[in-house]
Amino acid sequence: MKQYGLLIAFICITNLLSHGQGSKKSFRDELTVSLNRTVQLNKGIEPRYSFGFGAKHIFMANKIANILLGVEYNCIRFHSSFYYQGLYYGTADLNYKLHYLSVPLGIRINLQDNPTVFVETGVYMDFILNSNVQGTTHIFIPSKYGGYINSKEIDESIPIESNTGIYFAAGVKIPISKFELLIKPDFKLGFAPHIDRYTFCNHYFRLNLGVSF
Repeated sequence: MKQYGLLIAFICITNLLSHGQGSKKSFRDELTVSLNRTVQLNKGIEPRYSFGFGAKHIFMANKIANILLGVEYNCIRFHSSFYYQGLYYGTADLNYKLHYLSVPLGIRINLQDNPTVFVETGVYMDFILNSNVQGTTHIFIPSKYGGYINSKEIDESIPIESNTGIYFAAGVKIPISKFELLIKPDFKLGFAPHIDRYTFCNHYFRLNLGVSF
């Protein structure tokens, strides 16, 4: 409940600041879609591609330094070939999928105009919407007769807490008529460890494409 209270506070702040802008030139909005890819999290973890989309409000858009506040949806996927349960290790073929509602708050520094080249950094909160794992595990269980392999099909939700972290980005905005085409790669570095059959932190790259208006 505390996490969703923070989300509501973010939305309220965005609304208040939007109505407080006195000039249309002093703020802009951005709509983006992204190609997401996880990084190598742990031994036995393979990155996978996914997607996301979002909207941001840009404050002080007519200045060199801008403030950004937004709301995004991010889907994160990865594959596991390593499995741990109690005292036993085994192999696995598991596919994880995490669905996040993300709230980024950042600062953008514009380095040049026409086209606008910029760098950006900030903090974010990933509120977990849903998390699921599907696949098969094969665990060797020793016994006095030499042991046996226990195979199990899995298709279940997993208890994962919301994530917080920092992000880094660089990009370019290209003027096109009344809009600007936005191209921005970024990297999100998560701090909150997720504990399931092993511990990992959720870090991922994104390639963002969008429009600024």
